[in-house]
Amino acid sequence: MNTVNWLAFTLQMVLMILFPIGLAIFFKRRFHVSWVVFFIAAGFYLINLVVQLPLVFAWYSLFGKIPWLQLALVTLTYALCEETMRYLSFRAGSIMRANRTMNGALMAGAGHGGTESIIFAIGAAFTLSTALLMPQTSKVSRISVADIVNAPWWTFILLGFSRVLAITTHLGLASLTVLAYRRSWLFYPLAIFAHFVLDFTTFGVQSLTSSSLWTLLVFALWAIAALFLILRIRHMDLAAPEQRSQHLENSPTTITG
Repeated sequence: MNTVNWLAFTLQMVLMILFPIGLAIFFKRRFHVSWVVFFIAAGFYLINLVVQLPLVFAWYSLFGKIPWLQLALVTLTYALCEETMRYLSFRAGSIMRANRTMNGALMAGAGHGGTESIIFAIGAAFTLSTALLMPQTSKVSRISVADIVNAPWWTFILLGFSRVLAITTHLGLASLTVLAYRRSWLFYPLAIFAHFVLDFTTFGVQSLTSSSLWTLLVFALWAIAALFLILRIRHMDLAAPEQRSQHLENSPTTITG
């Protein structure tokens, strides 16, 4: 792999690993939100994977010949599992309950999306190292070794930037989850629906066009929408503590994925 590609890959790793950590540090200093929120959100994302991955593998195995049904089931599983665990994370202890605010949502979104990004980074590093250390292997994860090692430099940067966009959408989805506690429980299914539509349209465009640029464009539009949502909620103060519903606070609710 040439020097330019190595530099691009390094930038990819910075975006995927250091960006979410830096974002969490910013939220900690700017909003004084406890690191506990970040790590609990991260932990619930990992729990989500335990539930999510077997289902996703099942859909790929059962519906390989019906690609759009497969895509719908996979993206619905992503949405249902992740948003349910995100919702439940805000019940995990007094610190999480105290941070059912916009500031808490941002830190939780960084924890959830950041953990996802770091796992993706580990996967990318493993794939590249396998291609470099075992060049005799004809294929790595269904992609040829030559495709990985000799990929255009900008593809590495786009992969890193896609995680920035993903984390941004997680900040917006976490904001909807907070509104499920502050305003109405209906924001919980709304978060699931929004997550499903986001994933289905983004992966759908990828499937239709096989273009990373068009896929990234759709993803970027969703990230911009998430930013507008965050700004709207903050401007209208919808998640302010005084708006909290006493009924939601006192009524036990059990939600299963």
